[in-house]
Amino acid sequence: MNILVILGHPDPGSFNHAIAHAVAGALREQGHEVTLRDLHAEGFDPILPAAEIPKGAALPPAIQEHCDQLAAADGLVIVHPNW
Repeated sequence: MNILVILGHPDPGSFNHAIAHAVAGALREQGHEVTLRDLHAEGFDPILPAAEIPKGAALPPAIQEHCDQLAAADGLVIVHPNW
């Protein structure tokens, strides 16, 4: 299976990072294809600009890549803090 792991924590030494990497490693050991996306390390901006709201709007390449990976994933793991 193609599994997408999305990590949303700013501290690379966090428990969330440890969880995301442990999950990705365990899934790979089980033979899955895994993509791990660290949103903070990528500089991902979670604010939705108004120009991206209309259906069919042109997306920045990085956002389009995220959308394509989500669409292609057979499974999704999201790791984030609850503050």
